[in-house]
Amino acid sequence: MSKILINNTASPILISDTGVNLPVGNYTIAPTSYDLFAASSDVIIQIGNSNLTVNDGSANLSISDGTDLIKGLYSRTVLQGTSPWNVSGNITATLKYSDIQKNTEFTITTKSEADISGTSYTVTTGKTFYLTSFASSSDSPSPVSFRLKIYNGATLINIVKLNVAGNGATNGFSWENGILFANSTYTIKVTVEPGAVKGSGWVMFSGFEV
Repeated sequence: MSKILINNTASPILISDTGVNLPVGNYTIAPTSYDLFAASSDVIIQIGNSNLTVNDGSANLSISDGTDLIKGLYSRTVLQGTSPWNVSGNITATLKYSDIQKNTEFTITTKSEADISGTSYTVTTGKTFYLTSFASSSDSPSPVSFRLKIYNGATLINIVKLNVAGNGATNGFSWENGILFANSTYTIKVTVEPGAVKGSGWVMFSGFEV
C-alpha cells in the first residue's frame, strides 16, 4: 500500500515540520519517511482543509481515512460477494494496522555479538507483528553478520540472519504483504557480529501490527 499526497492547489505546499515542499500534483512518500510524516501536524492540517488529498495507491481516501493512513492507522472495509462462500448478504471486515519502522546507524566497538541500540521493539498487547523488510549495510573491512531476534521474555523464539560483505555492501529481504513474525508482547531486536573492530553500519526493519 502506497502513501501518496495529492496537492489540490495551484502552488507548492511547504510542510514545515518535515522540511518537504510538495509540488503541484502527486507526491509519493518514501517508506523511509513514513515516521517523519506520521509525526507531522502540518500535513494533517493541510489534509483537513482539503489542500491535500491522500491516495493509497488504488483510490483517493476521505479526510478521516487519509489522516489515519498518514499517521500509520488505517481502516478499510472489504466487501465479499455471496459466492463462493454460500452466505446471505456481504461479509464486512475491518483491518486496523500500525506501521512500525526501526532505522539506526551505529559504530562497531567490539568483535563479539552485541545489541544495536535503538532497534528494540515490543509488540503491542493484543496485536501481531508482520515483518515487511530487514536490511543492513556496513563499511567495515571484514564481513558482518546481523541477526533479527524475537524474544518471549528471556526466551529466544526465532532468528533471521543477514550477512553483509563489508566495504559498503548492503543486503536485505522484503516481503510486500508481510510475514507473520512476532506475537503479542514479544520483543524484537537486532544484534551485530563484525569480523573486525572497525567501521560503522546501518540497519533497519519494518512491518505492521494487526
